[in-house]
Amino acid sequence: MKMTTWAKPCLNPFKLSLLLGLCFSTSAYAKVELGALFVHLSDALSAVKKENTQQTKQYLQALQQEFNAIPNHDSEAGIQTSKVLETAITNPTLANVEQISKDLYAFEKEQNPVNQDKNRQKFAEQVVPTLQELEQVLASKNIDDIQAKFHRFGATWGANELSMRGASLSHYGKMETAMSLFRSAMQANPANYEQMQQQLVILKNTVDDFVNNKSN
Repeated sequence: MKMTTWAKPCLNPFKLSLLLGLCFSTSAYAKVELGALFVHLSDALSAVKKENTQQTKQYLQALQQEFNAIPNHDSEAGIQTSKVLETAITNPTLANVEQISKDLYAFEKEQNPVNQDKNRQKFAEQVVPTLQELEQVLASKNIDDIQAKFHRFGATWGANELSMRGASLSHYGKMETAMSLFRSAMQANPANYEQMQQQLVILKNTVDDFVNNKSN
């Protein structure tokens, strides 16, 4: 009786090491998405400013849970982020919650160093030209033209604001405040051109600081 011999399929050592290398390489360079965490952080900031301690803790605990699920959360920057999260949950002050933004951004930059630079450059390419147009038309004091350019700037900002909000809540908050005050001055009767100019300077400086990665 003829017997059939079944050979076990196997990878030779070279192919096995190559396959493992590819797996680890893919893992190492996979982009770490933190958008959902920054949403929780934004909610926590709003709650702590309203002195709602319980709600602040809930948002921070949700942030912590999602952060701990990230495979590389125990990196050097990740460990620091975990520490400030624990501190903020234990003592949810505005200063402690704002510190999370700085450390979470540092973690994101650690995990996606090239992507952050590209995002800032892309943000500048989209937002800066419309801001320059608003600056030019403001000098004319033609309120209809100013409103049209501000509307265009606002639309461009809306399409790109996540790049800033996800990287720096302090810059984002300053932008939102300046835009709100600019809008109020523009809609005043009569229009407050001096106030609009002051807020435009803040908008320009904030965008410049963000694009050049300067602290705010």
